[in-house]
Amino acid sequence: MISIDREEKEAHMNAVKRKMKILDLLKEKESIDVETLTSLFGISKVTVRGDLDDLHKKGLLIRTHGGAMLPETSAWSESSPIPSKNMKMKNMPSVKRLSLLLPLK
Repeated sequence: MISIDREEKEAHMNAVKRKMKILDLLKEKESIDVETLTSLFGISKVTVRGDLDDLHKKGLLIRTHGGAMLPETSAWSESSPIPSKNMKMKNMPSVKRLSLLLPLK
């Protein structure tokens, strides 16, 4: 059995909460930059970029130069011939979004 100490578990949960907050901010603003997230969370640019890259790999946002935006605010809109698989992310319940952020076992 793999065990995770309390500190590692808290760090992981903080990362999950931070990623959920990033998605919430994108829901409000449609785009956000690394500088804003760095100052908001008090973390390094490397950590912010890692969070954004992770969310991008999961199809939850689109990476832009220096930041990110939701898929439906990008060139791949509902009228696009190639719609995003996460077109309805803005309307997705937080519990569903959280399940997308948790690592697979």
